[in-house]
Amino acid sequence: MKKLRKLTAFALCAVTLLALVSFAACDKTPAPTPEPEKPAEYVYPGENYVFNDVNAAYSDPKYAEGTVTQFEGFTSTVHWVKNKGDNIYSLLSVANNYVAGTKLPTIICLHGLNSSYHEYDYFLPHFTAAGYAVLTFDFRGASQDKGHRSDGNIKNMTIDTQISDVRAVTDFAKTLPCVDPNKLILVGHSQGGLTGSLAAATPELKDTFKGMLLLAPGFEIVETHAAKYKDGKVPIPKLFFGYLGGDYIRSLLKHYDVYEEIKAFRKPVKILLGDKDMAFHEPAMLTAVEKYGSNASYESVPNGEHDFAKEVVDQVTPEVILPFFETLLA
Repeated sequence: MKKLRKLTAFALCAVTLLALVSFAACDKTPAPTPEPEKPAEYVYPGENYVFNDVNAAYSDPKYAEGTVTQFEGFTSTVHWVKNKGDNIYSLLSVANNYVAGTKLPTIICLHGLNSSYHEYDYFLPHFTAAGYAVLTFDFRGASQDKGHRSDGNIKNMTIDTQISDVRAVTDFAKTLPCVDPNKLILVGHSQGGLTGSLAAATPELKDTFKGMLLLAPGFEIVETHAAKYKDGKVPIPKLFFGYLGGDYIRSLLKHYDVYEEIKAFRKPVKILLGDKDMAFHEPAMLTAVEKYGSNASYESVPNGEHDFAKEVVDQVTPEVILPFFETLLA
């Protein structure tokens, strides 16, 4: 009898265990999934970005503040402009026959992407001989190599940091003894033309310049990247073209409606594009002129490539550019 009771108890335990296993197998309720950790929200630094890369040029005696170099026809003086703790290298050039104390109409020149102030070397003799002071400079993070002299690394450069640089340099120009602050002209080439057109449209600068000359302005830079990343999903760590950071693309997306944005500048604008320019195209220039309205005009430059050769500069400057400047100051 005892054996029978033990067998019965064992059988009951086995049946109960089998029932529990069967119930667990039939239970389709999924186990709760733990919520994934939310990544820290990325904040685009915008124009308030401060570069950590200090260029050795700032402490190089060759480029010390006030260093003067005389060229044939004009003299250039080094000036360091401060912007948010960073150093911007600039050169103020005037004709060799400049009379101290004279206030001159002044041209502020903006260079293109991955370049430097040297873009305007061919223009300087023409501009200074015509009686203008010329302020050229390197944007912060101007280029890939260390050929530029301002602080900054190009992978951290954006359109907005460049707009900030334009404001800083313009404010500095107004303090110079030879500069007439009421006769400022802005000139921009390629991305410098895009940056200049956006900077000139800001509330801080839209009444500052008598007019603007845009040489092959890069409006299409915005169009290209805005179309590619219109969903706003830009990889944060990715480098574009091997040297431009994700914030560069984010800054372009911020200015998605570039043609609507630039039309806030209501002073005269002249746009020039070489007929052999392989970077940008005439329809973009005409769209800009349409948005600017009756104050704007466009001309195609014969034999002009994206970077104007010396012979092109020597022809177009006296024939087109200087007469345009004269109308601004009349």
